[in-house]
Amino acid sequence: MSLIRDDDEACLVELHAQGSELLERYRELLDDEAAPPALAGPLRDVAEARGPQLAALAERLRARDVLPSAGDPDRAFVQVLGDLVGAEAGTLADRLVEAESRWADTLADARAIDWSADDRAALEALARHIESSRQRFADAR
Repeated sequence: MSLIRDDDEACLVELHAQGSELLERYRELLDDEAAPPALAGPLRDVAEARGPQLAALAERLRARDVLPSAGDPDRAFVQVLGDLVGAEAGTLADRLVEAESRWADTLADARAIDWSADDRAALEALARHIESSRQRFADAR
């Protein structure tokens, strides 16, 4: 495996890292049973759907001979602590929608690049997943 060589690879690495951190954050909330009941189902559903999305990004990176990044577990933990402070369903749902929106912003920047058909398909699937996740969290308010 090699170092990141271009902006395309950097975008994919960043998208994978952010998604991994969000997944870790959601799993931590579920494992600690810290999510309000109204959010536990959506969190579980999003976490289950997130795995295949991250696997697809990792595959796109490996196809370029680049190792995917696991993200920063410490940053994810700090986010969970903030989530626990605002564990009321509406407040936590707002925080989760905001986190997904930040990831969507990174994806929007990445989508401006001219991608291969396989890369574009993976990014489009990710965009649908993020929008679905935001909607699930918004509906749980």
